[in-house]
Amino acid sequence: PPLRLFGLLTGMMVIWDFVLTCTFLAACLVLHDRYFSWSCRGNGRVGADVPSPQAPKWRLLEKFFEGVFTPFMVRHGAKVLVLTCIWFGVCLIYSLELKPSVEAPDLFPSWHNVAKVRRIRRDVLPQPTYPVMIQMIWGVEKDVQESAWDPKSKGTLSFDSSFDMSSPKAQQFMLDTCDLLLDTPSLVRGVDNCWFYEFRTFAKLKYTGGSVGAGTCQEPGVAPLGFPVPQERFADAIACFYNVHWISDDYLRVDPKTGNVKVAMIRVWSTMGPREPVQVVQEDYRLWEEWVRQRNAQATEVMPGSFDKAFQCDANYRFRYMNDIRTLQTGFQAALLLSLATTTGVILLVTLNAMVTLYAVLSVIGIVVSLLGLMVWGGFTLGVLESLCLSLMVGVSIDYTLHLAIGYMESAAELPRQERARSALQHIGISVLSGALSTIGSGFVLFFTTIVFFQLFGLFIFSCALLSIIFALIFFGTLLILIGPEGDQGHFLKGAKCCASPTAYSRSAANDVEAEEGAKGEPLENPLESSPEASPT
Repeated sequence: PPLRLFGLLTGMMVIWDFVLTCTFLAACLVLHDRYFSWSCRGNGRVGADVPSPQAPKWRLLEKFFEGVFTPFMVRHGAKVLVLTCIWFGVCLIYSLELKPSVEAPDLFPSWHNVAKVRRIRRDVLPQPTYPVMIQMIWGVEKDVQESAWDPKSKGTLSFDSSFDMSSPKAQQFMLDTCDLLLDTPSLVRGVDNCWFYEFRTFAKLKYTGGSVGAGTCQEPGVAPLGFPVPQERFADAIACFYNVHWISDDYLRVDPKTGNVKVAMIRVWSTMGPREPVQVVQEDYRLWEEWVRQRNAQATEVMPGSFDKAFQCDANYRFRYMNDIRTLQTGFQAALLLSLATTTGVILLVTLNAMVTLYAVLSVIGIVVSLLGLMVWGGFTLGVLESLCLSLMVGVSIDYTLHLAIGYMESAAELPRQERARSALQHIGISVLSGALSTIGSGFVLFFTTIVFFQLFGLFIFSCALLSIIFALIFFGTLLILIGPEGDQGHFLKGAKCCASPTAYSRSAANDVEAEEGAKGEPLENPLESSPEASPT
């Protein structure tokens, strides 16, 4: 549920941001152009003479991409790709060593008083060394109906109506279960409470066949009934035993109307320690589940349908924590694969080019693997907070690469790949770099918060944005420069174009060239005058 809720809120935030950008921002630009940009229109009158175009003044980042970055990638692109592949391989090896968290995450930094108290309790006070307690339960349905979204919901306990331990076979089966647990040293250190041993002693030595209401549970001079108790006297025997020996309702719960046992539980000390790694806990959980499954199968052979629905759980919540970590791992992996598949489809739909889609997906995979490798280097483990952050990794990392891919595809198809990559980097590179710097800055601000989750989220945003812009400009840009598609290469729908103008960037580049020629004093050719089909008007 936390991962689903976090993903839902993030998706709503992105959709709302898109809506506001297309509506509110566009309206603000129109209003500014209509009412506040009069000083840029000559004497302030709408429709005033506009000065003749001059040579464009390139900004600093445009000069960098045009005169420094692109020529460098053309000369040393192969070396850059080799170094990137080496980096990818090293990060891949380290990312495979990412381990799940052993303990619950700290919500406060080390200097906070709450963290200091926890550290004192862990380092100064003696730590518990008792083993994990396992409980075997009969008479309760394993699946408890509860709402995962309602914090006030405590669930509804359902009892197993078919559970009946009044027969002599059922009584003997319960006693044999206690003996078998003691004879399994690989799982059990000792029995904490097996009340059936005391019930056997009571039936053999004290119970004479009466009832609590009649006061004849232990009549002098009457021989005890012995064990197992006859089925017709079992309810009275349990009532007498419950009256003589105080037993918690956790171990034995009796129906006040019928006197039959509704719930029975046995509790043992397992061989599992309280601070075992998740892998050890998972293996112990598998062994316990297998042991209970075999015992239920034996119960089915002896007493079909009445004693074969037992289940086990631990009283220290180690199995629950193991299940949470395992769910987070599988959820993170599923979210990663689903996001990657969705991203691939979106890139393919927007660019309509298989080669560009492949390069973009490789860039995203490189970002993901690099971030996981850096997590291992930094000593991070896969816990609740880390899984929440990593669930957004693909969506955050694709942004800059996708912009460059669209810029490349919208350039003139007849240009060589180096010119198309140069045009994309010059016109889109400044935008994606500015966006990356703003995202990195927003993550940097979260470094100074108090709650650990916000610090970790800021570090994730900072690292992911930094890796994304590096892979987008260097790795993806180099692939476009060296082996980018030319003409209709990789275009699986020839003749189809992207959603934007197919020659927007090529026209922009042509206009830049014309403006440069005009600045040099050379006459600009009028396409209407040079065309033989042009109209005299």
